Amino acid sequence: MLEFSRQADATLQRIELELAGQDFSPEGRVSITTASNIARTLLPPVLKQLRQSHPGIQVEVSVGDADYDLNRREADIALRATLRPPDHLIGKRLITLAWWMHGAVGKGGDAPQALEDFRGQPLIGADATLMRLPAFQWLESEFQADIVTRANDLSTMAAFAGAGIGYALLPSDQDERGLRRLWQVPDLSGELWLLTHPDLRQVARIRVVWDALVAGLAAGN
Repeated sequence: MLEFSRQADATLQRIELELAGQDFSPEGRVSITTASNIARTLLPPVLKQLRQSHPGIQVEVSVGDADYDLNRREADIALRATLRPPDHLIGKRLITLAWWMHGAVGKGGDAPQALEDFRGQPLIGADATLMRLPAFQWLESEFQADIVTRANDLSTMAAFAGAGIGYALLPSDQDERGLRRLWQVPDLSGELWLLTHPDLRQVARIRVVWDALVAGLAAGN
């Protein structure tokens, strides 16, 4: 019974994707999943322009670090920082992200400016859910003893650093008030990818949103 249920579920998913692929009108709902820092810093100008050019498209943004299943239409488009996008999805690399150690504005000239200067300083680390990222694996290997608090969200790390709790390792798309970049970590980089299911790439409304994201984010970086 379980196997029959799986087959039926897969068939329904396929039917839904086939029907979606025949939608040629640039109107309707398009769902995007992305991280909170990207949603707050990179998406607003793109969505503002999209609203002006295609008022018939309603964009729904789901914020979080969880990976949505594009096969099940949990989202139409994913905007994710990754070095290994899934092979079964259509993807486009938008920008390369550097990683910086950040501190609160107003720290003055005593703020660390090199790797050795951060040893013995309070640091903001990642919890287990973000340890899949090479940047936080590096931080753990180099500064585990100096981590004073942890978080599972980049914006929360930025807020802690801005409040002076400690220094935070954050990607270059993280642009928060009260923070300043102190030191770029060599050999650490990430990539921002745009992803969708192959059967949805030519859906008119999804293609419009896709193209707007490519144009807007490439122009802004």
